[in-house]
Amino acid sequence: MQIVLPCFSSLKDVMYFETYGELLWKISDSYFTKRQFEEALSWSLLAHHGLLDQSTSNDAKIVRRIIRCLIELQRPGEASDYFPQIKETPAHALTFVLQFQVAVRCNDDLLGPIPFSTYICGAVWS
Repeated sequence: MQIVLPCFSSLKDVMYFETYGELLWKISDSYFTKRQFEEALSWSLLAHHGLLDQSTSNDAKIVRRIIRCLIELQRPGEASDYFPQIKETPAHALTFVLQFQVAVRCNDDLLGPIPFSTYICGAVWS
């Protein structure tokens, strides 16, 4: 079986990354940019796997990518299951945007309140 790495021209490019999580993120990002959401989702799920927890520095970013792929693939119900896995303080603005998108697509008023006032008036935007 051959693994295609679309974003690298040589093995030297692959050796640049310090962790496997970074490498998998770059592959996922390449597919996402090309709007190949199924492939991006697969690589993101692999980067999010429990075996790579120690080598992945920004897990919230990967979970947001999983949610974005699932939204693009018209699977918002699955996307809503990933929100509890985002653990960051303060929450990133994109997390609230994705939460809103999933809530609208699922007709779910209980997905969680979106505190826009904290982002409009707070220090997150500054």
